[in-house]
Amino acid sequence: MSAGYPPDRPEGPTGRDGPERPVPLADFLDWTRGRLVVVGRGLLLFALALAGLVPVLVLAAVLGLPLYGVVHLLVHSHQRNLAVAVGVLGVVTWLVAGPLILLWVRNLARLTRRLAGQWCGVPITDPYLPPPWTDGGKAGPRRWLTWLLSDRATWRDLLWVAVNGCVGWILDIIPAGLLVLGLAGVFLPYVQLSWRVVAIGGAAFGLWAAPWLLRGYGVVARSMLAPTRQAELALRVRQLAQTRTEAIDTSAAEIRRIERDLHDGAQARLVAMGMTLDAAGQVIDDNPEAARALLYEARTPRSRPWPSCARWCAASTRRCWPTAAWPTRSRPWPWTARCGSA
Repeated sequence: MSAGYPPDRPEGPTGRDGPERPVPLADFLDWTRGRLVVVGRGLLLFALALAGLVPVLVLAAVLGLPLYGVVHLLVHSHQRNLAVAVGVLGVVTWLVAGPLILLWVRNLARLTRRLAGQWCGVPITDPYLPPPWTDGGKAGPRRWLTWLLSDRATWRDLLWVAVNGCVGWILDIIPAGLLVLGLAGVFLPYVQLSWRVVAIGGAAFGLWAAPWLLRGYGVVARSMLAPTRQAELALRVRQLAQTRTEAIDTSAAEIRRIERDLHDGAQARLVAMGMTLDAAGQVIDDNPEAARALLYEARTPRSRPWPSCARWCAASTRRCWPTAAWPTRSRPWPWTARCGSA
């Protein structure tokens, strides 16, 4: 280490020219690696979009097949009884399978929101209303079904899954498609030079534009999956109501604690005052001075807490009877032991 550099500063590759600079090739490899990661994320979002078509098709089959069967039986076969049976079966199937499919769609929408925030840089808040049984109500199947079907976010999720599976994946697949075309233009034989240049340029453009295309996908997802203004107001009102309820419960508990402390303190002082007056009544004939002192003590307000029963009994007993008149005992007095244990 030379004398002109601080201890923690490395010398340059040619002596004193400066710190070592990164190699441009390493920067290019890091940039390419990051862009390839973005392209891979786009492919995963494309797979998620295609997976969202499965519950949509299942829901369409659950709704459409019974309806088609009823219409076919009524128009062509004229079998009303069988048509009614098929209709009832379709309604039962919808009541059982429909909510499960909607929950499946909701989970896919939640996964899209989380990935949009992590990969696309576009955070999306959950728009769902809280369940009604969180406020202390009963959580029955009927209330659960009503909550699921009455929430507008459920149907927005279903619309997003359908749109995403049809056209939303285009922004995700563009970088990967351009990259595949570029590789095909490089490695496939019998390709004209102009087409090779166009393919390589398209691949480079796809790598360069991949983060912006992925962010555009996140913006599109937010336009359909973000909570509406009405949902935001409803969530805010519910949050404020919950906060107010918690504050009221906390205040009520504090008031009860204060009332309990005041009641217990006043009761203890009344008991101590009664014991003082009783002791004064017992010694008023034999020791008027001690009785007067006890009466003054009972009448005088105290700014400090009252002593415990054991100490109060011992102090009162010593004031009531002279020390010389005390009998010799090796054990404490019964009332002192009882008060001390209390």
